[in-house]
Amino acid sequence: MAEIKIEKKKPIWPWILVILIILGIIMYVVYTPNHEDVYPNDTNTYNSTDTIIRNNENESAYPATTTQETMVSYESSSTYLVQLQENLDGSTAIGTDSVQTRKALYNLAYATASKAEESNIYDSDALKNLESQLQKHTTSSTNDVDMTKVETLDFNTMSSDITTVIEDIQTNHAPELKEDMSKLKETSNALSTSMAWSEQQKNIEAYFKQAHDILINIQS
Repeated sequence: MAEIKIEKKKPIWPWILVILIILGIIMYVVYTPNHEDVYPNDTNTYNSTDTIIRNNENESAYPATTTQETMVSYESSSTYLVQLQENLDGSTAIGTDSVQTRKALYNLAYATASKAEESNIYDSDALKNLESQLQKHTTSSTNDVDMTKVETLDFNTMSSDITTVIEDIQTNHAPELKEDMSKLKETSNALSTSMAWSEQQKNIEAYFKQAHDILINIQS
């Protein structure tokens, strides 16, 4: 009698297991969120942070990128000091003639701002105020004083800023002029907002001369 062989069916559970594993992998890839930024040592996170750090270092190393960009262009300080000396020499109009006095003031202001630039003094609120005044009251094309724009000029505020900037320059570049600087500050403080210029002519003349002499003697 012939033997009948009965072939056993292969189990299907291994295939089910494989399918479940594949589905699990697909679900993991699809639904698992990106955790790259969770780990501080992750390459992408480090590069991003490193860029920020280097940018901050650059900003602190060059804080004057904008402040060093002066609002007004200057000739050498000596040019303005020569013009200031011409305003003062043999003139009795300083303090009595408003136009002549303003010309002297602006020559002094330009000399001060130019000397600050030559001395690498940039980070100063007084200098920024001074440059703002110069920009406001000068013609942009020639840098000349526009006398039609100075009717509201505050002599005391401008002279105060000039004094502060000169002191910054003197402190950094001419400490031997400390006594002269003290006299200039006293003269500046003596200028009165409640008195007409003509009533304090001597103080105004003294202020111009003292400031001129200090700037002349500062070697930047």
